Amino acid sequence: MAKQKIIALEGDPRRGALLRQIIEAGGAYEVEVSDSARALLDRMDGQGGVALILTNTRVRKDDHDGLRFIKALFLRYQGFQIPLPPIIVCSAVQQADVVKLYAFRFSELPLIYYVLIRTEELEPSCDKLVQLIEKSLDRRRELEAGIEGNRTAEVKRRLRGLLRQTVNLPQMPDVAVRVQQALRDPEVAFRKLAQVIGSDLTLAANVIKLANSPIYSVSGTIGTIEDACRQVGLRAIANAVVAAKVFDALETVPVEFDLRTLRRHCYAAASVARLVGRRCHALGKAEVQMQFSGSMFAAALLHDIGKVLLVEHFPEECTQVGTLAAETGCTQAVAEEQVVGVTHADAGLLAGIEWQFPVLLINVIGSHHRELTGLLARLKTTQGRLAQRVIRIADAAAYEFGFGMSRQDMGAPLLLPEYFETTGITLGDFRGWTRELKDDILYTFEVLGKV
Repeated sequence: MAKQKIIALEGDPRRGALLRQIIEAGGAYEVEVSDSARALLDRMDGQGGVALILTNTRVRKDDHDGLRFIKALFLRYQGFQIPLPPIIVCSAVQQADVVKLYAFRFSELPLIYYVLIRTEELEPSCDKLVQLIEKSLDRRRELEAGIEGNRTAEVKRRLRGLLRQTVNLPQMPDVAVRVQQALRDPEVAFRKLAQVIGSDLTLAANVIKLANSPIYSVSGTIGTIEDACRQVGLRAIANAVVAAKVFDALETVPVEFDLRTLRRHCYAAASVARLVGRRCHALGKAEVQMQFSGSMFAAALLHDIGKVLLVEHFPEECTQVGTLAAETGCTQAVAEEQVVGVTHADAGLLAGIEWQFPVLLINVIGSHHRELTGLLARLKTTQGRLAQRVIRIADAAAYEFGFGMSRQDMGAPLLLPEYFETTGITLGDFRGWTRELKDDILYTFEVLGKV
């Protein structure tokens, strides 16, 4: 019987050697140990050769290298037809809270495990880890058996694979790529990001305008890109830059598709999401609210980007979608799933993966039509839950303010009180901001343009 392959990310050579010795002792497993996440990622070819992944939380000098490895794995496997293997975080120090807050966002909860085994406890007789490996592989087989028995899930998986092969995504604009690359540097400084943004004069001017939004109560006082990044936050500015540039990359849609109306809807939703995120009292600290509002601005700006992809690559099917929605009264998303096999939210999720958006954005875009009780596992965090509510508020409010898409299903979303639960905001609070919101929407139109 062939041995099952396990890859292990471990920065301590002695600990790595002990792990290999313990796991390979029974003869059932073959272990490859490396201190390079990149080298191990290169082994992941989507062919199913790796049965399990092992990582420490501390690799080399950075305590969280192992957790970033999990995020990179998640993003890579979104492009494969097979599911991500089980992951065991085998930490040499107590890091359970960090793993739960961070790593669990990037893998399905039943398939990620945490165990604390200090290096001095790693002896040939230590079977704690081997038992956990066997348990995790058994759990993977149970889940796979459940998927194979579910014909609907199998059909959807195949259709998503078809969309991956069919939709040729446009190339991300160069400045957006360089902004994303800058953010991957954990030591990125305001000056470095400002230099990247400053290479595009129009973009630089718009970033400064964005930071002078009345929402931030600094109108007219921000004069440089560095000051804009300090006021709004590095990641918030970067997300807004990437989101705005995505629309510029999607200009080749069929003439009959009303891209201008889509822009207006998404810009309006983004303005609402930014203000609601900024005032989400449930997040507590003002700086956390500020960063969250930037992520929500980008997510709302991109939430319907999948509509462009579907109409560009499935034009005949999209015509049938409109007909079905008009005749049956079902929602557009339901009609898309019946005719195309995937919704515009699915297409947007795949685009976000391809373009390597932050995980929160990817999941919010991909689940913005899900029921609030049906959250993806990776959204089951404080910000994830709030993000799902904020995007629903923003989408519905944009329609209510007159910036909706033409819909044949006559099913424009309604602004419901339950969307505000757990946010620290009430629908009454929101109604009191109507004039302010409408002014900010017009301001966003001016900043982003092409409306």
